[in-house]
Amino acid sequence: MDKLQVLWDEKQAGHQNHDNEIHAILEELYEDGQMDAPAEICEIFTCPICRDVMLSAIHMCDLGHSFCESCYYNIDKCAMCRNNIGALRNYNLEQIRSNFIFQCNNKDEGCTYKGLPPDLRRHEKQCSYATS
Repeated sequence: MDKLQVLWDEKQAGHQNHDNEIHAILEELYEDGQMDAPAEICEIFTCPICRDVMLSAIHMCDLGHSFCESCYYNIDKCAMCRNNIGALRNYNLEQIRSNFIFQCNNKDEGCTYKGLPPDLRRHEKQCSYATS
């Protein structure tokens, strides 16, 4: 998991794009499809702006920093590097994400629901623990 974090940090810093290496490491972590996302994976899929798991489209700035769709529509510069935000999507990361089971973004409020991103999106729209 340490190598995965190093590759991800380099990617987020805009130094290099390691999507293929990241994908290979993740494929080794699971054999039969979905698995609960470990903390390191959850961090990779956490929006740096709102700190929620990125469950819908994952957008990127010109240097490759990722953020969720909600934040994409509310910012005009990247919060990480202040670069422009274009119409870039991180399709590779979206595909990788589909293999993991995530906890509800309302877990800190007490929700214990876990699910794949499409199921989790539906759940969160009606989650009784949602604060807003």
